[in-house]
Amino acid sequence: MRENRHRSRRSRVITGAVILVLAATSLAAGPASPAGADPAVARDADQQLYAFIDDLEARFGDDPGYAGVHLVNDVPTVNVTSQALAAQLSSLGAATSVVSTPLAKLESAAARVAAQAGGSVLVAVPDISENRLYVTVPGAEPDARAAEAVARVRAARVPVTVQSAGDVVDLAAHYGGWGITSNWRGPTQPTLCTAGFNARNAAGKSVIITAGHCGPVGSNWFSERIGGFLGAMNRRNYGGTGIGVNDWGIIGAFAGVHHTPAQIKDAGVTKYVVRHRQPVEGMRVCSTGRTTGTRCGTVTHFAPGRYIATNIVHAGGDSGGPLYRRIPGTINVAALGIISRGNSSTTHYQPIFEILDTANLTLKTRQ
Repeated sequence: MRENRHRSRRSRVITGAVILVLAATSLAAGPASPAGADPAVARDADQQLYAFIDDLEARFGDDPGYAGVHLVNDVPTVNVTSQALAAQLSSLGAATSVVSTPLAKLESAAARVAAQAGGSVLVAVPDISENRLYVTVPGAEPDARAAEAVARVRAARVPVTVQSAGDVVDLAAHYGGWGITSNWRGPTQPTLCTAGFNARNAAGKSVIITAGHCGPVGSNWFSERIGGFLGAMNRRNYGGTGIGVNDWGIIGAFAGVHHTPAQIKDAGVTKYVVRHRQPVEGMRVCSTGRTTGTRCGTVTHFAPGRYIATNIVHAGGDSGGPLYRRIPGTINVAALGIISRGNSSTTHYQPIFEILDTANLTLKTRQ
């Protein structure tokens, strides 16, 4: 599925302009921003794009002919179902595309499939760029319950694509610091990021914490190392101003995933997360990403509630990876944050405290 963004009539879903700073795609072997570039520059450009899309959604999101906003070569394009709305948007300088299905109809169909199919469907989400509903099932083919739910929305003339998630990965077999991959940009442009820490949400369900800029809500994520489906991005926060602010994403794990302690790979060795804490300047820390592996250094700055800076250097694909402090004489670590962005001399991290508090999560720890 490709990048898309829309305003839900129930709640605003942020799946917007994603500037991949320490995420990697098949088109870029290294960081998306040039070595030594100021990470704030990419952030400012990103915020301008967000503001433009926000304005479009605020003005037209409740129009019956509105079908969502997506990016075409980084240009916001508004899907509409009426020529009249297309003409109105075009007069304001917005790019438009006339499609067949309103966003409200896609959202309603997604809710019906989820309610009717239950656990037979892992995720049902509108894809704005293709103007259709994507339904992900755990096996190679939908079972009878999922097939019936899909048939009902198709009968209502909602375009649907059913895709298999493959084998669901047990989190006991997948570690923080390992790569995760998604084809939300399309089958020829895989996005690579890194898993951070395992946690539980308020309902007790398993989740994986990674970087918010890695992909939109609804994007499916797979284990790069061992294959298989991990879950879908069900919540993300990527916005605000300043370096390292509001950049986290939550991948919700699905059926077959057990509540295991948070485990990470530290220079290839399995380590257990036993607690989380706030860093202090000068603290010796380490972080792990799927591209550069484990690197260690010191905390150079800590802005509580905003970001952590270190002299560690990471590269494209490391986004979302864990930042932690080794506990001497043990195989345990203390969680500090996740990799967000950086340049040739520093890396910025999202503090773990802020993620847990804002998303109402509990870090899985070894007792």
